[in-house]
Amino acid sequence: MKKLICVALLLTACGKEDNIASFPKKDYDYVSNLNNGLRVTSKDQKQGVINEKNEIILPNVYNYVSIINDEIIYNKDQKMGVVNKEGKAILKNEYPFISPLNDNLYLIKDNNKFGLMTRDEKVILAPKYDKIEKFNDNLAVVSLNDKYGVINMQGTEIVPLVYPYIRGYVDGMALVTNEDRKAGFINRVGVEVVPTMYDYTEDYQGETTLVLKDNEFGVIDKIGVYTIPPQLERINRVSEDIYSVKKNDKFFLKDFLGKNISNEPYDSIGEEHEEIIPVKRGDKFGYINKLGKVVVPIEYSELGVPQNGMIIAKDDKTGLFGVINFENKFIIEPIYTYILGRSDNAFIVGNDNFKEGVVNKNGKVILPLEYSNLEFKNNNLLVSNEEGKFRFFVVKENEVKELQLNANDIIDYNEKGIIVQNSSETKIYKID
Repeated sequence: MKKLICVALLLTACGKEDNIASFPKKDYDYVSNLNNGLRVTSKDQKQGVINEKNEIILPNVYNYVSIINDEIIYNKDQKMGVVNKEGKAILKNEYPFISPLNDNLYLIKDNNKFGLMTRDEKVILAPKYDKIEKFNDNLAVVSLNDKYGVINMQGTEIVPLVYPYIRGYVDGMALVTNEDRKAGFINRVGVEVVPTMYDYTEDYQGETTLVLKDNEFGVIDKIGVYTIPPQLERINRVSEDIYSVKKNDKFFLKDFLGKNISNEPYDSIGEEHEEIIPVKRGDKFGYINKLGKVVVPIEYSELGVPQNGMIIAKDDKTGLFGVINFENKFIIEPIYTYILGRSDNAFIVGNDNFKEGVVNKNGKVILPLEYSNLEFKNNNLLVSNEEGKFRFFVVKENEVKELQLNANDIIDYNEKGIIVQNSSETKIYKID
């Protein structure tokens, strides 16, 4: 959460009063945004938890509390415990560190080592490892004394601590390295199915991955067989099991077997975003789909990254910017000098005088081009900073409302709300 101190703010009202929660300073020094119906509170440097009805779940007697999913993790007297949303104990505070891994499994730490405990407080793995990483596909990488292995969710070591490094499982495969820093892969049962012989590899996406050996690029399957033979010219991953392969200084879109998806040559092919792929020919950019069909013609000198089916684009006839859809139609007319920021459904636009405003996805101006240095802090919160004077706005689909703040208010924010603190109270503005 980021904090700013605001000075000389000129602000108007924001939203309805039922969109604001207020907490007097005599009760709490700080109150957080709602998280799964709960708020963290602070008083005299001790933390607690209240629910959305302002009922006390945990009093302000704890060194630290954290809300994770539907559980509350607390720290008191250097010991941690877990309670549910009603404050009922799940795990007693017996360990210096506890963190939930899933609905039934917790990471515990004691004497600077990590182990595993179930929800009914059964220790299935006594603390013994220097690190237990996040479980993926019901498997987790562990390390001890700079050696890496793998355990399952029962705490059983299925890969012994023999590797200098293991990156973790993706699509059933985990990258491992040997003492010479050469990379290979093990499968879910710990068998090294791809020998540690490569100078570089990416994680598997689908059935294949990109490798580099002796300065040659290639693509291998999950038993280490080349599906695209090694070559000196560059190969790049575009999306799952799709690659751009360079030949005679041109790139071609190929499937993982090396078959051309498109016979069209390009000067570059980028990574897929929202099911379409950026391509370049000469000094012009466009997009194709994963079948090689042109979606956005290769005729733009500047194109942005797709988001929610919208792409910032420069109209080279006028030199101005707008927003196109995947049908190559301007949904926001190219009438702006620049477009430099966006949320899911709105864009910050600017003119020749470097004055900025906001338009929505339908091209409607919802904040006039009268402001300086606009920036989205999250999907709904917008900040203007003109010569050190901050103004805060909540962006809705068809309107922008400005927060009513006073000089020297302290602002915290995240994706769920905006917290305004002063000497007398804490106010929380919902922005959902």
